[in-house]
Amino acid sequence: MRPVSDIVVKERRCPVWMSLLTLLVAHAAEPSWVTRFVFPHAAGPPADRCPPPLVVPPAPRAVRPEVEDIRTRGMVRIDLAPGAANAEIPADLRAHALAPADPTALPAVPVEGAPDVVRRIREVLARAATRPVRVAMWGDSLTAADRLPSALRRALQATYGDAGRGFVLPAAPWPAWNPVDLERCSTGLWHAESERTATARKDGLYGPGGVSLEASEAEATSWMQTPAGLSVSRFEVAYLAQPGGGRLRAQVDSEPPLMVATAADTVGPGLLRLDVPDGRHRLTLTVVGDGPVRIFGVTLDRDTPGVVVDGMGVGGSTAGDWAKWSEPLMAPFLARRPPELVLLEYGTNDSAANKMTPDRYRAELRAQLETMRRQLPDAACVLVTPADRGQKVIGTTFAVWSPLDWVIRIQEEEAPAFGCATWSMRRAMGGVGSAFGWRLAQPPLMGADLLHPTPAGYEELGRRLAAALMAAGG
Repeated sequence: MRPVSDIVVKERRCPVWMSLLTLLVAHAAEPSWVTRFVFPHAAGPPADRCPPPLVVPPAPRAVRPEVEDIRTRGMVRIDLAPGAANAEIPADLRAHALAPADPTALPAVPVEGAPDVVRRIREVLARAATRPVRVAMWGDSLTAADRLPSALRRALQATYGDAGRGFVLPAAPWPAWNPVDLERCSTGLWHAESERTATARKDGLYGPGGVSLEASEAEATSWMQTPAGLSVSRFEVAYLAQPGGGRLRAQVDSEPPLMVATAADTVGPGLLRLDVPDGRHRLTLTVVGDGPVRIFGVTLDRDTPGVVVDGMGVGGSTAGDWAKWSEPLMAPFLARRPPELVLLEYGTNDSAANKMTPDRYRAELRAQLETMRRQLPDAACVLVTPADRGQKVIGTTFAVWSPLDWVIRIQEEEAPAFGCATWSMRRAMGGVGSAFGWRLAQPPLMGADLLHPTPAGYEELGRRLAAALMAAGG
């Protein structure tokens, strides 16, 4: 296999000092598939801004008659029409479902599990006093929206210190993607690949986050930078080394660009590490157009004590998706940059999947946790159990989605066997039926779909999760 580190500095003549420095640091204390460059004099991002995106009006949807969701038969139903009596709502649900939620009145919900498992969370976070501590959060659309892990990040960093923005994707994998605490821009066609992408090859080559972005056309570009007030001291671009892979031009601020060859004899991991003075910087990635370039993600880290949170979510994902990710490709990235605390936020989609049964779900959850433990045997672990949700029945009538009951029960039963604790988002919202009360709050904390929180709701959940982690074992 041709070394992934076969990199040619092109586009502008590089100063002699930079060429010598590159030779000295390219392989220092890193695996052979990692290439490192140092930019000791990078001076911050250029002043240009992202051009406004070309907005294409969506095609009109065909109007179809509503059909009752028969899956909700037997579930408690709530009519959200103004003035609806809802006389049949059980008394124990009324306080949560028919009155606006008041987050300030909700009690704290602790992380639960064996004392040594819970205590380990606190011990891991305490290490942030002297060095960076990495937290990895994998999950479904609640994590993919980025607001939940970002709210968690800000809350933890307010106590333990800022060790970086962490994992981001180079371009939008889906229309609703809008990362927090990041300025970014992308042009050209970037194709997302995951188990939940309808047009994906389903080859499992998704890297550590379960999703990749690929571009082939010349000048497809992505740039990202820390906003004012936030810093980065290291960019790392994780990509797929593959036969026929194209070249990628990488540029830090206004420094001379580098040409990265992603072509290799066999499929494997590749990573470009770019060290910069701690501060505000921009990384620009441009596809040359001589072959496909497939990127798994970019991390923005700092070499300072504190916490960094990697939010890695895919909308619609389930525990069973992990079995379809290439473990040999995922493993090297996690071994090089291992999280010390793992949060798994899944279960909502499992509860609604076709032909899903409790027995099948238990088997898929065990397989997911076995994979996680093979990759990260020493990490502290928390299963973040699903948030409360409602499901539209027809018209203004919604049902309290009861399959969450057995999903949460199975997660709580299986977590101890894998050294994991649990934290209940549903209890943190107020309990069964609380999605409706969160929707009635002012401002609303739950979206109109009664499935995804609003930005304010994500912030509230992130703060409550952070408080539970910080109090664990105390």
